[in-house]
Amino acid sequence: MTSKKYYVNATEEEIIHIKHHQELQVWIEHLKYVNQESDQLLKLDSSLNSNENNQLRSALSEKNTSTHLLINELHTYKSTLDNFKECNDLDCDLFYIEKQDELRTKYLHHLRAYRLVKNRMYSKIIAPNK
Repeated sequence: MTSKKYYVNATEEEIIHIKHHQELQVWIEHLKYVNQESDQLLKLDSSLNSNENNQLRSALSEKNTSTHLLINELHTYKSTLDNFKECNDLDCDLFYIEKQDELRTKYLHHLRAYRLVKNRMYSKIIAPNK
């Protein structure tokens, strides 16, 4: 695997910083899509069965809310990420690396939970009487 051109003269810390920014941007964009998708599923479900299975609709709405909260948390962290450049000791570097790992775990956990609810919603829409 070859290095990207902008990595040629970059330090390890700069590469980590670039990668963290890229990763955060991917997560944010994906979560924005998740919000759009869940909004559409809620509208579709409402148009098909307005009174049935409020519990599932509520679970999807909760996931929508938690997606918004996670997007805000990622934006907040992203705005502080430039402080990573100012780190001059290992503890500071580790803080940002561990925070990124924590957010990655939170992001992946959120996606797994959302997919479970989404799949239940699809099953309900496809086969509403089962």
